Amino acid sequence: MDKGEKKNLLIYAHYYSPDPASTGQILQELAERMRESFDVTVICVVPSYSGNIAPEYQRKKIFYEKLNGIKIVRLRVPEFSKKNMASRVRNIIAYFFGAMRATKMVGNQDYVLAISQPPILGGLLGTYGKWRKHAKFIYNIQDFNPEQVMAVEYTRSRFLIGVIFNKAFGNPPKSLLYFCQDRIKESSYF
Repeated sequence: MDKGEKKNLLIYAHYYSPDPASTGQILQELAERMRESFDVTVICVVPSYSGNIAPEYQRKKIFYEKLNGIKIVRLRVPEFSKKNMASRVRNIIAYFFGAMRATKMVGNQDYVLAISQPPILGGLLGTYGKWRKHAKFIYNIQDFNPEQVMAVEYTRSRFLIGVIFNKAFGNPPKSLLYFCQDRIKESSYF
């Protein structure tokens, strides 16, 4: 495909190389494989998977980089502690709203790809990008584990669990075994 014929692809990735997060590594590999057919732009945070931000990424709010042929828009977000839920939420919310602002700056896009990380907001961000750019939306669901709803006893509603499992796997389990600290626990729902 000629360079002039390439379609534009926007990828939302909370984390991207050099961060070690698995989703960032997966999206880097995907972006680099897609660059032959697409002009790829990634909107992500500055390297901060550890919770800390290097001094060179603290002087501006937005950084424009190119890595292995991929255009990257990096957003400064607040530092966070993995042990402090409020600081993590602040970090995620800052990425979400920063990515919405950055979406306005990346030019026309034919496709928008988002993953389900951060939970809920990843899909909302992709939907926003689709709407804002009049693009086709690709939603990649990562780490969807409906059995976690049961394991943490988020709900004991047989109806809700049935709906989740029917949508995900075609039928609900009779029971579920899961590891809980140093023991195995079994839950029977149906």
